[in-house]
Amino acid sequence: MRRPRLAALAVGPLLVLVAGQNMAIGADGDPVRVTASARVTKEDLSPTRTYGAPYLAVDPENPNVIVAAAPEMRTRACRFMRSLDAGRTWRLMDAFPNPQSYPFCFHTSATSTVSPIQFGRDGMVYYGLTGWDSGDLGVGAEVNFGNYSVLLARSSNLGESWDPVVVRNARGKVGRDTESNRPVTGLAVDHKTADQDIVYIGWNQQFPQASPAVASQTTVAASTDGGRTFGEPVKVVGDYWKTGANKPDAEKWGGSSPSLTVGDDGTLYVVFTATATGQPAGTELNSLMLGKSKDRGKSFEVSVIAPPSGFYQAPTTIAWSPEGGPEGSLHIAYEDKVAQPALGDRDVFTRRSVDGGKTWSEGKQLNDDAVRTEGGHTQTNPAIDVAPNGRVDAVWWDFRNDNGLFINDVYHSYSEDNGANWSKNVRVNDRSIDRRIGVWSNGFDMRMPPGVASTNKLAVFMWDDTRNGDKNLQLQDAYAAVVQHEAVGSGSSNALRFAIAGLAGLGFVGVILLVVSMATGRRRPRTDAALEPSASEGRVST
Repeated sequence: MRRPRLAALAVGPLLVLVAGQNMAIGADGDPVRVTASARVTKEDLSPTRTYGAPYLAVDPENPNVIVAAAPEMRTRACRFMRSLDAGRTWRLMDAFPNPQSYPFCFHTSATSTVSPIQFGRDGMVYYGLTGWDSGDLGVGAEVNFGNYSVLLARSSNLGESWDPVVVRNARGKVGRDTESNRPVTGLAVDHKTADQDIVYIGWNQQFPQASPAVASQTTVAASTDGGRTFGEPVKVVGDYWKTGANKPDAEKWGGSSPSLTVGDDGTLYVVFTATATGQPAGTELNSLMLGKSKDRGKSFEVSVIAPPSGFYQAPTTIAWSPEGGPEGSLHIAYEDKVAQPALGDRDVFTRRSVDGGKTWSEGKQLNDDAVRTEGGHTQTNPAIDVAPNGRVDAVWWDFRNDNGLFINDVYHSYSEDNGANWSKNVRVNDRSIDRRIGVWSNGFDMRMPPGVASTNKLAVFMWDDTRNGDKNLQLQDAYAAVVQHEAVGSGSSNALRFAIAGLAGLGFVGVILLVVSMATGRRRPRTDAALEPSASEGRVST
């Protein structure tokens, strides 16, 4: 009995080692491994907590440091989370990024990112916010007609404390000058081309009480001193609509939901959805547009990325890659539907440019479920990020497992050839999300894209999840999972190397223990009573 017991004890730790990686092969045998979903907001015990989907960023100087930002919708507060071990564990920080004079940072903004964060140099974190107080709404005014300001918070200690500044002050404006600067959807940091970080922040600027109506404007402000001060905001669309076929209706055109990225040479790129006021119902069309600035946000060259569609849904996200040529590559992810009925299947697409946005590839559908003309599976709200080695990661909300549009999942696809080809879809979450709980189906499109942060070895994803709620406690927590982007058997995965090393080492130990056991059994026979293990011997904790 002793010899088999010792052999079992030798193999037992190997099983724990392999199981401890907490990973599974991706869908359809795809060689990526996905960790079990983990609750990020576990420190928040409030019975009314309602977190939106977080925005993620990875420290370019330390890939183990990943941060996340998300609104807690019921308190209208913005929260900050950090991981120091590449997304394995998380801490919900106590400090709030907004100042007491602007206690609220969230307002329903219909499917848009509302809490962008980015890293600068030396671990500096920047956090873009909408700021307001109940007094900013005015006496008897509807909330949509209030003044909303733009804030930027800075942290040099990974969220232990924050230094907020006002980027655009809308406080105190009345009548047609009432200024709604929301949502704040874009943030980009150039930490390479100057002595200090150059910080860009983008948002929708609206004048909701103007008469006649004024179109929402894609607006960007820039800081050249590390986010301490900002210049006057600039309308990205500029004079673009005052030329060509749109000249007669130029005052009707604007833009919304900017997403920002910066190339290594300091060029700022802004992708946004062009919109117009006064279009007849049922004929609304908009276009995907690119604003490009080489003078640090003072002026923009504007061009069309994709032709008009009635189904582009904000936000469109953009990321710059070092691959593809002298100017690198631009990658966008967006939501659309092609030749579908009004309430038909929505899909997520990607396009890329390898010449600084002058030309773009045709849209490539990312979701690989069956294409249908009626009653299809909806996919919405994609987000995209690029690892330093050029791998492109995309993520989105996916309803392929429920045609009723009440149960969704988080799906992922990636490209290792600069967006030319994409992997099979991988389901990231380990439990489908019931949208009859929480605010997704019970509010005004209170949803945001899942978050993604890419490193060379892995991608971290985060989303809002209702698994801890029910019809009485309409809870939404933030959950995360890590996807390892290395083929099983490649020898380049740390987890795989550890498992192989463990197999070899523990196998050797097992042989030694077996030999010792056999030798001991020959030298000193023992009774069965003496062979019984103690109460704790051999028990493996799982």
